[in-house]
Amino acid sequence: MKRITTLTGPSCAGKSTLENMLAERGCLKGVSTTTRSPRPGEKEGVDYYFVSKSEFKRLATQGAFIEAVPFGEHMYGMSVMEVNRLFAQGDHIVIVCEPVGAAQIRLWVSGQEDIKLTQAFVDNPNSVIAERFLDRVTKEMAEVASKGSSADAYAKVSKTYADRLNIIMTVESHWREKATEYDMYLSRFDAQNCNAAADLLAIGATHA
Repeated sequence: MKRITTLTGPSCAGKSTLENMLAERGCLKGVSTTTRSPRPGEKEGVDYYFVSKSEFKRLATQGAFIEAVPFGEHMYGMSVMEVNRLFAQGDHIVIVCEPVGAAQIRLWVSGQEDIKLTQAFVDNPNSVIAERFLDRVTKEMAEVASKGSSADAYAKVSKTYADRLNIIMTVESHWREKATEYDMYLSRFDAQNCNAAADLLAIGATHA
């Protein structure tokens, strides 16, 4: 039986950490397609597949994605081609997505007789998320400073994180309202329960 595990939750809640832990347990990480430009260090086909907005829309019209959603100014989606590519390598895929994408994947899997779907909502208290968010801002600002960048570079980083914070406060804050509807709800994903959660998801089991 082939399996897909989706991870949904607010920014800085721990989704990427859990995704990496599942990868260490043999799960294959799905690479999304996006319309945004590559960030420094990102590689095509490793971090994302980068396409133009017109190309993304063309692919979406052709039914090329199992989920495709706007997020901020850009589009993100998991393609059928990527899913098939990964299933040719193994039997368990992990996909990080937001709630609308998770619902689209649930609908797509309902038409597949040989795929089991497990969906987890990864969360943490607002205080933890705020601390992690500020840590990310601080580290990126320090990196900009170490390169002796211009004021424009600082302004760009500031704008990026201001937009990100706006999404966290206005959009992601409502995601918890349906968090308990997922197969697994990790209300506090931290060092105490991360390994247990990863072990359960890696074998397709869940807990509340």
